[in-house]
Amino acid sequence: MDLWQCSNYKDWLRQQAKLHRGSVKRWAQACGCQASYLSQVLHGNAHLTVDQAYVISTRLNLGSLETEFFQLLVDHARSHLKSYREHVETRINQLRAKRQSVTQHVGDSSRPPAELESLYFSTWYWSAIHMMASVNEGLTAESIAQRLLIPISLVIEVLERLEVWRLVGRTPEGRWTYQGPSIHLGPDSPYLIRHHDNWRRQAVDRAFLLNSHNLHYTALYALTPEVRSQIHHHLLELVERSRKLAGPAPSEEIVVMNIDWFAI
Repeated sequence: MDLWQCSNYKDWLRQQAKLHRGSVKRWAQACGCQASYLSQVLHGNAHLTVDQAYVISTRLNLGSLETEFFQLLVDHARSHLKSYREHVETRINQLRAKRQSVTQHVGDSSRPPAELESLYFSTWYWSAIHMMASVNEGLTAESIAQRLLIPISLVIEVLERLEVWRLVGRTPEGRWTYQGPSIHLGPDSPYLIRHHDNWRRQAVDRAFLLNSHNLHYTALYALTPEVRSQIHHHLLELVERSRKLAGPAPSEEIVVMNIDWFAI
């Protein structure tokens, strides 16, 4: 059941409770109320308070737009004032229209628009979060945040944007999964230098961790143009062999390859 198509928040919340065993008890603990009260909300005439709606939305990892939509559904169900219910209905329809307009703008194009490319390559964590969604057939937002050591709110914000652009999907269990297409930059892309810079900065930061499983190597050579050309060729072969090995391999962890070979 898609939250955006719901008119009754309880229908959607009951579905989430079925998908996540023990969730009602966990929601109650987070809200500071009894599980029996939330059961009355789901199956009786009681309603969530505004605070409880917000807490549960965070437990369900809803983004800012989804959280606002969910709380509007709760407001609509709780209100007995006709004029306010009409006001809430207007806002609900506005949010649905906003969501729909973005989705229609994307279309079925396999190439992301320039707006996404500018965001995707603005910082390192966009591509990192995207690739993390391919690990073990999908991860939760919490797992991605823990692995990348960044705030979960930031992870959710990026995942929601990637979802709109159809680069990730969401399972009923709350895992985020990788979807194509892969984003590759051409040599003439205005974002290519930024992409190099983002990950080389990360390589330097990781070097300070002194992790024996990582490899950081820097050297200067004095050699002939012929030898330089030979090493250049070997590096290109290494890149090609690496791509062939990585392509069919199961997605269990994310690694980064940075290679710099240049004359001074």
